[in-house]
Amino acid sequence: MSSHEPETPDQADWRKPEDQLRHWSTYASVGDWFNDYRGYVPIQMAHALSNLMQDRGLTFPEVYAQLLGAGKIIHLDPADDAIPELDTN
Repeated sequence: MSSHEPETPDQADWRKPEDQLRHWSTYASVGDWFNDYRGYVPIQMAHALSNLMQDRGLTFPEVYAQLLGAGKIIHLDPADDAIPELDTN
């Protein structure tokens, strides 16, 4: 069993502390983002983001911003909804 996963429901929280989570726009890959957000988001979200990146040939921040703008991603913290100007060069 991975050290990042709980052994029992009573074990201390194994997720990365929220104050250590970066804004989604700072991640270069689904894997890096999901490693930090594991336990906060479902694995299906990572799978969908990865598939869209491949299908559309876009970066992680570009795909995430598209889904966020379309209302497909809902954040509990409104600060996470900020879509920074993405460098498309």
